[in-house]
Amino acid sequence: MNGLHTTLDPGFMPHLHQPYTILLLTAVGLSMALVVGVLRYRPNLGTRAFAVLMGAVAMWAFVTLFEVIAADLPTKTFSGSLKYLFIVIVPVAFFIFALYYANRLRRLRPALLAALSVIPVVTLLMVITNGHHHLMFETLGLHQTEHFTLVQRTFGPWFWVHTAYSYSLLLLGSVFLAKSLIDAPRLYRSQVVSLIVAVLTPWIFNLLFLSGAGPMPHLDLTPFAFSISGLAVMWGLVRYRLLDVVPIARDVVVQHMSDALIVLDDDQRILDLNGAALAITGAKDKAPIGHKANRVFGWWPPSTSSGAAGKLGLPAVIDLESDGVQRRMQVTESVLHHDRRRLGHLVLLRDITEESRLQEQLLQSQKMEAIGTLAGGIAHDFNNLLMGMQANVSLLRLDAATDGPAREKLRRIENQIQSGAALTRQLLGYARKGKYVTTTVDMHHLIQEALEVVQRTNKHITVRHTPLPSPALLEADRGQMELVLLNLFVNAVDAMPKGGELQVATRPVIHGEAADRWPDLAPGNYIEITVRDTGQGMDPETMARIFEPFFTTKEIGRGTGLGLASVYGVVKNHQGHIQVDSKEGEGSTFTLLLPASAEKALAPCAAAANGGEDPSNGRKILIVDDESTILELLGEMVQSLGFTPLLAGEGPAAVKLYSEHHASIDLVLLDMVMPYMDGRDVFDGLTAVHPGLRVIVASGQAPNGRWGHILQGGPHQFLKKPFTRDDLSRAVQRVMAEDGSNACGIASVPS
Repeated sequence: MNGLHTTLDPGFMPHLHQPYTILLLTAVGLSMALVVGVLRYRPNLGTRAFAVLMGAVAMWAFVTLFEVIAADLPTKTFSGSLKYLFIVIVPVAFFIFALYYANRLRRLRPALLAALSVIPVVTLLMVITNGHHHLMFETLGLHQTEHFTLVQRTFGPWFWVHTAYSYSLLLLGSVFLAKSLIDAPRLYRSQVVSLIVAVLTPWIFNLLFLSGAGPMPHLDLTPFAFSISGLAVMWGLVRYRLLDVVPIARDVVVQHMSDALIVLDDDQRILDLNGAALAITGAKDKAPIGHKANRVFGWWPPSTSSGAAGKLGLPAVIDLESDGVQRRMQVTESVLHHDRRRLGHLVLLRDITEESRLQEQLLQSQKMEAIGTLAGGIAHDFNNLLMGMQANVSLLRLDAATDGPAREKLRRIENQIQSGAALTRQLLGYARKGKYVTTTVDMHHLIQEALEVVQRTNKHITVRHTPLPSPALLEADRGQMELVLLNLFVNAVDAMPKGGELQVATRPVIHGEAADRWPDLAPGNYIEITVRDTGQGMDPETMARIFEPFFTTKEIGRGTGLGLASVYGVVKNHQGHIQVDSKEGEGSTFTLLLPASAEKALAPCAAAANGGEDPSNGRKILIVDDESTILELLGEMVQSLGFTPLLAGEGPAAVKLYSEHHASIDLVLLDMVMPYMDGRDVFDGLTAVHPGLRVIVASGQAPNGRWGHILQGGPHQFLKKPFTRDDLSRAVQRVMAEDGSNACGIASVPS
């Protein structure tokens, strides 16, 4: 080599106990300890880059140690070249680590790694082939001091290219870390300071070596400096959980979290807030740092003072408007302490709008379930009371056949009884949302009953009902249809607080003539029901949301926002369609289209026309009811029809009577709601005796899943309590009809 002296003086051989060798060994040990320690953390690009960085530093120091203590020239020159394998790794690993720590890089792409490695790879090739071109080291020589002998190099052009590249990566990485230092809160600044001390110290020593300004101009002190780096990083790991909690936790997670976070000093001035909190302030461009919280947030109490626990006493839940949307926020506050001193407060606002809506919906469901349970019992008891009144009225009308004034008074009483029964059905309709048992129903009857209920409490409304000339029959759940009508009528009444006209009309529709208005309409026949009011109408925005659950235009406390949503759900579950047309100031029109029933309207029979003459031919009817008064009155009604009544006040007695007399019993009038054995159990016991029995099911509740199938198993009939003597007569005639036709029935057998 150019100018290389090959003679070494044995008297100058260094020993491992010399200070510089101890420092190098310390640097190796600390660096390797950091590699092992950092790999225990959650693996990510940052921890891997730091492990490579410290591993390269450890090997650099280790090979430099060999270069210094080697006793022969070949080992010194080989070690001096080998250390560049690790020197070129250090700036690249540091740059990647700095990018990750500053949140500029989350995943290392092969293309980026290849680009960063071009200069280091060329540098290694230059070191290996330096003897041919001397672009890395122009001359090599020996420099001997009092304690050691070193290889002295004169650097070539490529060495300065390598140095400039390494310092560029160091400079860029330091800039990113410095920016993190400026932007990060106090705790994170301590992390960044420990990092900057760790990475800059070796490069300061390296700069002293390259400039010849160090205390030992020919000895590269950079590996010594890494012992200082190791101590700085170790301090960061132990004291500030370096590489465990990094500024990314604030810059990304906190800044972009959905919860609003506000940091206050002890005087309630805003020190920091994230994006969600900034959106609440309405300040789009500039964060209100330094301002009093009660001047920035409208919901903040005008004056708050820290309580015994140091908290501000903020409300637990607030309602506010964000981006034009009403939201409900849960407020959580905590006190910030440092070294046993109170620094300020942390306030967290979590959006619980959807959670509150679901809780309200669950509460509403629980209420409806409770109402359903209560309504079942009320309906049974209330309808039994009405049944007793109705039975007496029916019997009195027979006695007052020639007394016109008396019959008129009885008719009025009967109307009031039926109004009470309609109210009970409305209550059951509300309680049975989503539970469907379909029967053939005449919508004209349901419309008239619902209109009577609405008009009775809204005298300022004029009602105009335009029905079809023939019955409007649907296959539907009676209770749910009553609920639909009542909700539509109440909605119309609420739209006319100063009075107006409620118009209801029905008409038959076939698929062909309605296809244009109803594009998704399936082939078939339909019944169209139109509900029109002359109220205040709706704007397009309200009309677009009218069927949304919990949407209401009424003031707080007057509406749940579930009425029209329930209407929509019931209509859709009946394979129907619904539309709304409205203009502000011109009222609203709701149009329902429901599949028509295939059943034909029932023609009145002679027996019904003349008040129900004897269809019995002297036979027997078994009556089963747990209410003794009702049982006795039903017996009188049956007897007035010409039958012999057999009375049973409980299930076992009914089964016993039927076992003894089933040959002479034409049919059974069976109450469904009874203790011990309910109607379903009694029916099963009776069919075990004689499978061909005929039953009239009587109940204040609509058919349900437990006993609704009974009506589909034979020529059976359903009578809703309270029923009149004429209702009973028609049901008996239908059940007694040999061919099972509906000639004299008032309701069809469910299909």
